[in-house]
Amino acid sequence: MKVRAPGGVPYDLRIDDDANAVLALSRLHQRISEDRDFQAFLARLPDVTDPHRH
Repeated sequence: MKVRAPGGVPYDLRIDDDANAVLALSRLHQRISEDRDFQAFLARLPDVTDPHRH
């Protein structure tokens, strides 16, 4: 599954091997949202509004 905020970079989520995929997706989203280093990395990637950002 690919999840993307409008104009943002997509997350490629592989949770299909988990018995409770919805809970696994929720936990993954929580970890991604709270990880400041990962959020800073995402902020530097090109997106629809700024395709030449690096």
